[in-house]
Amino acid sequence: MAQNIPTVTSDRLNAALATCPEWHSPPASIPGVLRALDGHSNQSFLVTADSRRWVVKLLNQTDHGIDQHSQVVAESAAFAAGLSPRIVFRSASVVISEFIDGRHPDGSHIGAIADLFSAIHSIKAPLKPLDLEAHLANYYAQVRSKTRIASLYKRFNALPKPAPIAGVFCHNDLTAENMLTTGSRIYALDWEYARLSDPAFDLAVFSYSAQLDESDLSALVLAYQHSIPDLFERIRYFERCYGLIEILWWTLRSSPPRDKIAHLDLLLS
Repeated sequence: MAQNIPTVTSDRLNAALATCPEWHSPPASIPGVLRALDGHSNQSFLVTADSRRWVVKLLNQTDHGIDQHSQVVAESAAFAAGLSPRIVFRSASVVISEFIDGRHPDGSHIGAIADLFSAIHSIKAPLKPLDLEAHLANYYAQVRSKTRIASLYKRFNALPKPAPIAGVFCHNDLTAENMLTTGSRIYALDWEYARLSDPAFDLAVFSYSAQLDESDLSALVLAYQHSIPDLFERIRYFERCYGLIEILWWTLRSSPPRDKIAHLDLLLS
């Protein structure tokens, strides 16, 4: 068992591991915990049995931006498309998936990352639509007393909005930390925020979190396989949208992230 796990978390983890007879291709014995894994939205652990490994994700059930029905649909569709690991068990409080032994991609993988987005945006599945304005407003309503964040929110809403386009199947949180490359392919992980939305927003989440410069963003847009008018400019607009969402998300969980606030403040200047 991994060390220094709080009792409440340990109890949840043990209960999750006890479901192993119900997993797809179940192990012969209850898996042991190798280590905790990095993550912000949920608590995740790498477990092993029978020379196999899985990821046990204890879900954060207080994030109102997550729709579990869309998550289930998205994970199933992404696995069927070969873009995501198999989910071997799920309940309202836990998701357990096969482990993929890989690393997070970097700037040398721009072409493969563009191909991943192109494939995701080609999936046809009945996801709910994401209303970005309502999503932002919901988060903002919970932290509006923060003066500096209020200024960022008003300045972002004063920006000219791109013309709306039809939403497509999107991940909506596909940072490099939510991708794994095995050398021959890239997988997408953690589909909690999957909805039908603007593909430029999906691309902007990656470009903003990776801090792509003009050259790298141009390479991403060029390699992306769907034709969208003014895609580069749309992405730059939605980078600011995602930056604000990220600040609001962190503020709801702890304190306003000063470095992220300063970065968005500069972009909105």
